[in-house]
Amino acid sequence: MQEITESVAREESVKSLDILQHLRAVKDQSQLNSQQRSSNISGAFTTSIKLPESGVLGNIRPLIIVDDLVTTGATLIEAIRALRSAGFEVLGAVTGAVANPYD
Repeated sequence: MQEITESVAREESVKSLDILQHLRAVKDQSQLNSQQRSSNISGAFTTSIKLPESGVLGNIRPLIIVDDLVTTGATLIEAIRALRSAGFEVLGAVTGAVANPYD
């Protein structure tokens, strides 16, 4: 996904940033149901960059999250939470695939 994201970013003349980091280990989510996924990933991300009070960092604009797969949306929800907590505006998300969640 990173190669695709970087290629699209170059084509569109936008930045590709890898700024989400894990604060703690999480379980493999492949066999977890939606509630378990949400509990597993909640509070697990932080960012390597925090925006200053002005809300501007160089020419970083609002973000679009790129993820390989969305199942229940728990990881995207956590990513959005972490980015917004750091002062970023998240416009939306793009995923490579959508899977049926286990319930």
